[in-house]
Amino acid sequence: MAAPVAMAQASESARGAIEEVVVTAQRREQRLQDVPLTLTALSDKQLIQSGVTNMFDLQNVVPGLTFGGVGNLSQPAIRGLSTGVSTNGSENPNALYVDDVYYSQGNLLGANLPDVSRVEVLKGPQGTLFGRNSVGGAIRVFTKDPTYEPSADVTLETGYYTGDGDSRSSPHYATRAFASTGVVDDLMAVSVSGGYDTTDGFLTNVANGEEYGTITRSNARVKLLVEPSDAVKAVISAFYLKHNDEGLQSQTPVDGLVVSSQHPNSIVPDKAWHTGYDTGLGNDFNDATVKSSGGSANIRFNMEGLGSLTSITAYHDTEVYNETALPHSVSDPSCIATFACIDYTYLATNKAVSQEFNFASEQFGILTYTAGLFYYHQKSSTDTAVQETLIPGGSPVKNTRFDITSYAAYGEVQIDPTDDLTVIIGGRYTYEPHEDSIVFPVQIERDETFTSFVPRLTVQYDLTPDMNVYASYSEGEKSGLSGVDNGASNPPYQKVDPEENNAYELGMKYASADLVFNAALFYYDYKNKQEQGFTGSAVFVQNTGPVRIYGLDLDGSVQLIPELSLRAAASWVPEAEYRDFPDAAAYGTDRNANGTFQQFEYDATGERLIRAPEFTGNVSLLYERELESGGLDASTTLSYSSKVYHDIYHVIEQPEYYTLSAQAGYRFHGGLRIGLYGRNLTNEDYIAHGFSSAQGFTAAYARPREVGLSFNYSL
Repeated sequence: MAAPVAMAQASESARGAIEEVVVTAQRREQRLQDVPLTLTALSDKQLIQSGVTNMFDLQNVVPGLTFGGVGNLSQPAIRGLSTGVSTNGSENPNALYVDDVYYSQGNLLGANLPDVSRVEVLKGPQGTLFGRNSVGGAIRVFTKDPTYEPSADVTLETGYYTGDGDSRSSPHYATRAFASTGVVDDLMAVSVSGGYDTTDGFLTNVANGEEYGTITRSNARVKLLVEPSDAVKAVISAFYLKHNDEGLQSQTPVDGLVVSSQHPNSIVPDKAWHTGYDTGLGNDFNDATVKSSGGSANIRFNMEGLGSLTSITAYHDTEVYNETALPHSVSDPSCIATFACIDYTYLATNKAVSQEFNFASEQFGILTYTAGLFYYHQKSSTDTAVQETLIPGGSPVKNTRFDITSYAAYGEVQIDPTDDLTVIIGGRYTYEPHEDSIVFPVQIERDETFTSFVPRLTVQYDLTPDMNVYASYSEGEKSGLSGVDNGASNPPYQKVDPEENNAYELGMKYASADLVFNAALFYYDYKNKQEQGFTGSAVFVQNTGPVRIYGLDLDGSVQLIPELSLRAAASWVPEAEYRDFPDAAAYGTDRNANGTFQQFEYDATGERLIRAPEFTGNVSLLYERELESGGLDASTTLSYSSKVYHDIYHVIEQPEYYTLSAQAGYRFHGGLRIGLYGRNLTNEDYIAHGFSSAQGFTAAYARPREVGLSFNYSL
C-alpha cells in the first residue's frame, strides 16, 4: 500500500511545481496515471490555488462538471448527466461521498471546505467498487485525519464584493481552521476543524433599493484516530453544519417572465443580482436553512498476507427548510390575494444509516480482487404549503414519506497476465425495497422493489513505462420510484423504472518527468431517464426514451521552468440529447388568464439536455519560488463554459462565459502566509441555478467579483 505514495512523492519532487495526487478511485492507493478511468483529483493546495472554497466552485476547475438546482439544493451534472426531478426519494445520478460515506442530499454540496485533504471527481458509472450505485459519476471528498505530531492550519479571509455591474458592494468574511495533536503516542490522536463564512449580501432588494441576501454558513468536525496495533486503524468522526442561505435562494425573473408582471403595481426585477420577496402584504418571505449532523466510524483491519478489510458505519440527519415568494418580485397585493402569485413553504427531513464492508486483497500471482457489501436505509419526509402570508401555517399542498432500504454486493477482479497488460472484471447486484406513502391530500401507500445487476470490463495496456491505454465498458443504475408521488400518471401512481447507462470509454494516459497528458473518448447509451411529463392538467414523473451522449475529455500539466507550471483541461460534449421524448412537460412563455404560465406537452426529441454545455475548459498558471526569508507563490485560473440551458424548453439560457480567479502570497519562515486573492475577476453574471414553474422563469446568479486579503498560519 505504501509503494504508490512513495512513487508519487518521488515524481512530485522530480517535477517541481507539478503535484501528483495519490487517489483511491479503485479502493487502493494508486497514482492517478495508473487508474483506467477519467478522473480529476485536486489536493488541498491545488484547490486553494484555483480559488475553490466550496463545492460549487469545482465546476470552474473540473471540465464537464456543471451545477444547477434550486436554492440550497444543488444538482450536479457530469458529462451532461443530471436530473430535473426534485421529488423526495429521487436521488442525483452522480453520487456524493465524504470520507467514503454516501450522502443522498444535494444540499451538502453547498458546504464549504475547511479541512479537505483532496477531492476526486470520477466520470462515468460507479458501482462495482462503491457503496451506492451511480449512472453518471461520483464526487468524493476526503477530510484530513488526525496526526500524532501537533499540527494546525488556520486561515482568515477578509474579502469585499466590489459592487461592479449590477451587483452590490458588501464585505465577506471567512475563517477555516484545522488542529490536531496526539493524545497517546502511537495509539490515539484527535483533530478538530471548523469554518465560518458570512456576507451581508451582494444583491439589491427592489422593494427599497437596499443591500440584500445574507449568507451565513458554519460547520465543525471532530475526528479521533485510534491504532491499538499495527493491524488495526480506526477513525471516528462527527460533524455539524448549518447554512442560512437567503442570498443563494434569491432569484431574478428572466426577461420579466413571472406572473407578478401582469399586475400593474408589482415591481419586477430586471437585472442580474436584483431580486424581491415582498408578497404584496408588506413582508419579506425568503428563508433557506440547512441543518445537518452525523457521524461515522471507519475501521481498517490489515490481514498480513491476505489484504485489508474496512468497515464503514455512518449516520446522518438533515433538515431543509425553505420559504419563498415564487415570483421573486414585489407583488401587487391583488396577485397573492387571488392565489395568482404563490408563496411557498417547504420542509424536508432525511435520516440515513449505512454500513459497508470492503475487502481489498493483496496480489496473489496475477490476481488482485476487491469485494464489498453495502447496506443503506433512508427515511425522509416532505411537507409543502402555500400562502402562509394569508393563512396561518399555510394551506397544505402535499405531505409525503419515503422509506428506502438498499442491499448490495459488489466486487472486481484484476488480472495481470503480463507486466504490461491488466484486465479488470467487476459486477454489482442491488436489491432495493421502497415503502412509501402520501398522507395528504390523499392517503396512499406504495411498496415497490427494484433489483439490478451491472457489470464492468476494463482492459489496460502499458505501451511504455510512461504511457498506457485502456478501453472500458461499464453499466450504471439509478433506482426507480415507487410512484406514490405520481398521482397524475396513467394509470395513477405508476412506478418509475430505474435509469440505466451503458458507457463505453477509450483512454490514454502519459506521464513523464515534466509532462502529464490524459485523453478519453466516451459514449453513453442512456435508457429510462427520469423526467417530468405532462397530462394536460398535471405533472408526473416518467421514463423518457433513449438519450445519447458522447464526447472527449482532455487534461494535462507541463513544467515550463522550475518555478512555473501550467495545467489545462477541457471537456467537449458535441451531443447530449433526447432521442425519443415526445411528451415532456414544459412551461412556455404563453400565459393563462390569471397571468400564470401555461404548461404543455412538448416534444423534446432531439433537444439538448439541461446543464450540458458543449464545451468547458480551464487553464491555470502556477508559480512557486523559495527565497531566503520564505516562499513566494502565485496562481491564476481562467475557466470557460459554452451555452448552458437550465430548463427543458430552453427559456432559461446562459450564454457562453469566462471566469478568472487569481491569488498570490508570501509565506514567512515560521508558518505565516499573507496573500491577496480575486474571484470571478471578470464579474460574469452567469446563472448558477434556474427554475421554471407556472409562476414563471427565474435564475439565481453566481457570486460577483470579489477581492480580498488572506492570512494563514500553518504549524
